[in-house]
Amino acid sequence: MTRKNIFTVKQTSQILNLSQSTVYRYLKQGKIKSVKSKGQYQIFVEDINKFFQIQCLKNFYFCGRSLNSLPL
Repeated sequence: MTRKNIFTVKQTSQILNLSQSTVYRYLKQGKIKSVKSKGQYQIFVEDINKFFQIQCLKNFYFCGRSLNSLPL
């Protein structure tokens, strides 16, 4: 896995247009999967895509955007 496929909480919040606190909450709730390295969350692009797809099925806000429109 290359570094360009791994994102920080800040980057993930920008990609998903969510606040950083919401991303942290989703990480703690297990809604977004991640690994923790040196005290920092690392979120893989595949996990962002999976979260996006699940949210799209549940929430119109996400459905209005396609995966191709995400800056990944």
